[in-house]
Amino acid sequence: KIAIKWNPSEHWAWRANYSMGYRSPSIKELFFNWDHLGMFMIKGNEELKPEKNNYMSLGAEYSDDHFFASGNVYGNFFRKKIEGVWRIYDMQYNFEYENLSKQNLVGLEAILRWHFLNHFTANATYSYVHVSKNSGIQVNTTSPHAATASLDYKYTKRNYRLSAAFSASYMGEKKFDVQDRLSVNGVSHDAYFRCMLPQYVLCNFSVMQTFYNKVKVSVGVDNIFNYVPKTLGSGITMFNVPATAGATAHVQVEVLVDELLKVFRKKKQ
Repeated sequence: KIAIKWNPSEHWAWRANYSMGYRSPSIKELFFNWDHLGMFMIKGNEELKPEKNNYMSLGAEYSDDHFFASGNVYGNFFRKKIEGVWRIYDMQYNFEYENLSKQNLVGLEAILRWHFLNHFTANATYSYVHVSKNSGIQVNTTSPHAATASLDYKYTKRNYRLSAAFSASYMGEKKFDVQDRLSVNGVSHDAYFRCMLPQYVLCNFSVMQTFYNKVKVSVGVDNIFNYVPKTLGSGITMFNVPATAGATAHVQVEVLVDELLKVFRKKKQ
């Protein structure tokens, strides 16, 4: 690995990285052979070769007392990448490990943090990744776009603290291919089908108050806009949607009883 950092000024920094990687297949990837009640199998591959990769990135960041921002672009180029692929043989689903001829991951990342008006802090992140296909088949289920954002408020005075937070997370549309069996004129054939999962946003809001460092009251709502995912009934779909049943509200009260009793005893004295 070679890494370089350059600071042209007090607030700016530039970074560059290049590295080469090598990974031998694990014992599971080589020899695992597990039958899940006849529904599917996870099979190792004793013929797996080690995977190799070349990684490079270039990034810049700016920071001062109230503001921080950074951006990074990168590329990860694999040869003989070890990947798990779903296959089907006469209605028997198998998850098999194999070496891809090559696979490339190219993307960018951005981070922002801003503290303003003494009480507010804004945070945001964004990432984009492009994963190359293997012989026209998209085996990776990573969403190209993902982002998070939050706005926090904090107020403090003697014997009282107030904090409020609003957060949102965005997951872009996912597209990938799954293998299944297609019957044509009574003859069964292997076929790949495009699976598309829609984009979604989850938002949360919470308020927490602390009195005399002894009583804490928290209220909030998760999944404010009541997003409920629609599944297609397949295991692949279920593993790629958020596990939420919709909006939920919560109230929590914490009391340090021993500390309150000490306060009352002091007042009586």
